[in-house]
Amino acid sequence: MDALEALLTFCTFICWADATASTHEHVPKCFSGNWKRSAGPLKKLFYDLIDSGLDGHFLTKFRSRADTNLRAELDRVINGLDAEKHHKQAFGACDAKPLIERLGNVCRSVMKGWAFGYCEDLRPAGFLGNHEGFLRVACGAPPFHQRLRFSSPAAFPDIEAVMVSLTEGQILRLAPLIVWHRGIVNGASQDCLVLDGISRQGLIEYKRIGASDCMSPTDDKFEGLSDLVHALFEGHHRASRISGAKVQYDPEQDF
Repeated sequence: MDALEALLTFCTFICWADATASTHEHVPKCFSGNWKRSAGPLKKLFYDLIDSGLDGHFLTKFRSRADTNLRAELDRVINGLDAEKHHKQAFGACDAKPLIERLGNVCRSVMKGWAFGYCEDLRPAGFLGNHEGFLRVACGAPPFHQRLRFSSPAAFPDIEAVMVSLTEGQILRLAPLIVWHRGIVNGASQDCLVLDGISRQGLIEYKRIGASDCMSPTDDKFEGLSDLVHALFEGHHRASRISGAKVQYDPEQDF
């Protein structure tokens, strides 16, 4: 998966989760049985979400930063890369690097004060229904060594990708669009998987960030994931937000 597509996937999927978790109103169906994750459909979904008028922390910030110039550059580069793919212009003629840097800076600004990653070893603590464990922060390239003490009023499996506000105690759950799995390549690996679509054979397909191959997670750790994906494509699933989390972190540290 190339860098631009990975960045656009991250931005778009977070906006979808933010939109569906932030309102009880009807959210337009974004996915269908023939939806396939690629730059063109991702761009359209990203625009549709930030132009929807729905409220949400990430929607609002992306809306204010996705100005006319950024959109024009995004359109130009995606069209150029598509022309290269179909041999309508020379390979390498479209330079995506400036856009990747700009979109990366936008993403970094929008995510300031939030950590992306997954929870580890969440266990019941006390009599109030809280769960304590660790938040593994996905910063840089794996393996991710940064682990913060973390408590949550709800428990969820460590395959779930989450965005956690370090100061406001908010958790935005991103499954089934983004999930985690350790051990695909080796026992110590930490693999971020993004939903790629449903194949013609009916298999749910994910792609691992940094790889080009598709995979269909089937082991016991992913129990229930198939039902979530089918509910998503049928328009019945929306993301959820949890309040009351606590994270122990160094305020001087940049996330």
